[in-house]
Amino acid sequence: MTRTGSRSIRQRRLCRRRRKIAAGRRWVGLSPSSPMLGNAFLVALLVFVVVCPSREPHLWASATEDIADDDDDFLAEILAEEARVEEEHARLEAEAREFEAMKAREFSGDKGGGGPGMGGGGMGGGGGPRMRPQGNMPKGANVKFDSVEDELRKKEEAAKAKNIAEEEARAAKEAEKRREERERKFQADLAKMDAEQKKKAQKQKKRDAAIVRRILKASGAERHYAVLGLRNWDIKVGPLHLFHVNARDVKRAYRNLARTVHPDKNRDGRAEEAFHAVENSAALLGDDEKRKEYDRKRKAAARRRRKEAARVVSDSVEVGWKGASSVWIVVKRVLGPFKTPILVLGSVII
Repeated sequence: MTRTGSRSIRQRRLCRRRRKIAAGRRWVGLSPSSPMLGNAFLVALLVFVVVCPSREPHLWASATEDIADDDDDFLAEILAEEARVEEEHARLEAEAREFEAMKAREFSGDKGGGGPGMGGGGMGGGGGPRMRPQGNMPKGANVKFDSVEDELRKKEEAAKAKNIAEEEARAAKEAEKRREERERKFQADLAKMDAEQKKKAQKQKKRDAAIVRRILKASGAERHYAVLGLRNWDIKVGPLHLFHVNARDVKRAYRNLARTVHPDKNRDGRAEEAFHAVENSAALLGDDEKRKEYDRKRKAAARRRRKEAARVVSDSVEVGWKGASSVWIVVKRVLGPFKTPILVLGSVII
């Protein structure tokens, strides 16, 4: 085949390919030269302009309704809070009025009697409530008001003490119940052992009971260092602190003691109480700030005890000296001129 023939074949193939491409573009209407692309763009723009504004009010309306609902909820919360505050104020005002009425009744009783008039029977002794004087108040009125306040304060303290006592009694009752349950369990375990195992178990229980008693005794006296088996002497030698307990010592003592008094390890009936006491002491002494505050209170209490002991010793010495002086005066009066030879003879015999 000649060169000219091969070129004509390539040209014909290229022409057929171009015709196919042009026909496909005209079929879909995407030819750059065709106006259908511009028409489609205009139709889409028209649809967007016509349809979107019709839907926009619904969108804005829903958004506005959501915002309004949120505002209503917030406003309802504010109104509820204001109502609670007003109720609290009303309650406080009622208590204040009741207290003022109590003071007025106390004052009227102090004035002595008279009926409910102004100034104890004045103004014809007629009816009407006794008014609390606003001007020159009698001297005894403040005393009576103070006595009423003291009485109310005492009643509150008595109620608090009663509640504390009831809680302590309830806790003691529950602790006793747990102790009895643990004792029954221990006796049941002993029944399953032979003689040698019983002996070992009872001996171990005695050691556990001694540890528990020591911990509970120290906890009752609020001696937290003694609960953990520590001694905080804190001797200062210049900038040094000797025998000072730190958080690391507390942690180590707690770990060792917790394994000993844990209810699963300790067979005593009150092991659970001792374990809680150890936990409380470790929590207090493990915190640096709480430990410093506890040390400060402990040192202040020790100073008060020393002062009290010194006062007791001084009073005892004074009483003894007065008694010896009285005896010496009686001896002088009884013996008269023979007191000196008798004292010399007595000292020689002794």
